[in-house]
Amino acid sequence: MTTQIEEKRVRRMKRSKVLQFDCKGLNSPCIKWAETRQELEQAFNLVHDEYLKLGYINKPDPSGMFFGLHNLLPDTVTLLVKSDSKVVASLTQVPDTREYGLPMDSIYRAELNKLRRKGRKIAELCALVTSSRLRWKNLFMQMSRTMYTHAACNGIDDFCIMVNPKHVEFYKLIFLFDQLGPEKLYPSLGVPAVALHADLNQMKQRLKEKYGSLDCNCNLYSYMHTPQGQYNLPWADDLLPPEKTSWEMMSHFGIEPAAHQNLYATAVGNA
Repeated sequence: MTTQIEEKRVRRMKRSKVLQFDCKGLNSPCIKWAETRQELEQAFNLVHDEYLKLGYINKPDPSGMFFGLHNLLPDTVTLLVKSDSKVVASLTQVPDTREYGLPMDSIYRAELNKLRRKGRKIAELCALVTSSRLRWKNLFMQMSRTMYTHAACNGIDDFCIMVNPKHVEFYKLIFLFDQLGPEKLYPSLGVPAVALHADLNQMKQRLKEKYGSLDCNCNLYSYMHTPQGQYNLPWADDLLPPEKTSWEMMSHFGIEPAAHQNLYATAVGNA
């Protein structure tokens, strides 16, 4: 028997059209890992500009970019959508490290430590942005799918995220995230945030239970676990594993590699 929550989920999927991809306004689109200095600069610039429009940052940074140390750690990966070689959407995945933790440790360390004490391998998804002129193209869905696959291939147990309180219902209802921590002020941006997490070891089964019997246009289980051709996407997502951030790249963005030599050596050694 269909529950009210399930009915609401289907209505939201159909109303949002999250599995329908409109490519108007995209020229020669592609999805890829950020590999070059120019690509990272474009990604950081896009985050800066969109955060500025949303009021997450109060004034422009002279560099025109918004990023931190975690964005450039060896195993951090940044996924891009490009149109005419220009970055129009970006999403970053930061694996947990003993030395630096995750960006959201700044306000949710106690909650994250509960997962760590259970031996969970966790990663944070952050800096999800789409150019405002393309915000309704659902580019974030393709990036989410690719990041989900990448995390599974790297043994990640939990995705952890911080979202604006107004987006909590969407992530819980559609992506089946669970509450990790209460609403708190995120001081670096001066905005409220809520911590959520998703158990990736259980995600495939949970998606199948909630979406497996639904039509293609709202079947998130099918979308996340079948070849991309079924959804007529303008690109393939069978990407090669991304390269680790080089010392030269860290140095270019003002991070002194020598200060993080042990972390880099450990990451390369575990590759």
